[in-house]
Amino acid sequence: MWNLMLSPIDIFARSPAEPASWATGFDRSVLTIPRPHGIPTCSPCVPRRWLRVASHRTGDVVSERAGNGLPQLTGSALEAVGHRGSHLQIIASAGAGKTEVVSQRVVDLLAEGVAPEAIVAFTFTARAAEELKNRIVQRVEGRLGKAALDRLNGLFVGTIHAFCFRLLQQRVPRYETYDVLDDNQLTAFLSREANRLELRQLDPGNRLFASIAAFLKAVDVVENELLGTDPLPDPVKSVLHNYYETLDRYRLLTYGQQVVRAVRELERPAFAADIHATLRHLIVDEYQASTRRRNGLSSC
Repeated sequence: MWNLMLSPIDIFARSPAEPASWATGFDRSVLTIPRPHGIPTCSPCVPRRWLRVASHRTGDVVSERAGNGLPQLTGSALEAVGHRGSHLQIIASAGAGKTEVVSQRVVDLLAEGVAPEAIVAFTFTARAAEELKNRIVQRVEGRLGKAALDRLNGLFVGTIHAFCFRLLQQRVPRYETYDVLDDNQLTAFLSREANRLELRQLDPGNRLFASIAAFLKAVDVVENELLGTDPLPDPVKSVLHNYYETLDRYRLLTYGQQVVRAVRELERPAFAADIHATLRHLIVDEYQASTRRRNGLSSC
């Protein structure tokens, strides 16, 4: 038997009566959340339309149960696992047990009879996704038994990029034969296509890799903010337009384009309705790391 003192976890829930655009609009006031050992941290973006349903606590306790070995959550952490009926945001410091809360929330939904394919859990790194997968498997086995593991095939736990690529390949015929460039492959691709794309004009010194670096920075801003090419000045606009045309010609996607294309598809009502017919619970780990592009995907 062991006990672990956790940092406080604050829970924010959206009223079910609020509009679907709940993810937009932020109150810029600062919420201070204690870290372990009293070191403060701040969350500068607290959604103004969310209702606070749990306040700071002196610390929640996790204790290992003798029976099945599962950590037992209490206080706000337990409330987060069992909350239903509205959107939910958990604000907690590093080491507060967010992964454990997410894992047990997934298992709690499965225990209630929610279909695995109705649950999607996003993370932002492959390492975090692997950790969350392993934790969920352990908690499912501990609470529901080994036989329940065979029913997890439809459950998606992974990076937001992997989910978007799977969505595009399975639901949009044109993307069935597309491949994804990693960062190194993208740099090599731009180096090969630099002359045809006229990339060197983006650097005052006409240097190849300096122009590639400048271009990739511009692409990050455009894609993270879902800007499109129309508002951009030349030569960036023309280079970016040709860049996207070239990617399509070679049937390639970048990490950023996976999310952008998925958002565009989900903006089509029929496509969104098809996804929503199955998906019932979307869990986003590290939501504060979201860009407008990722927020757009979540709100769709």
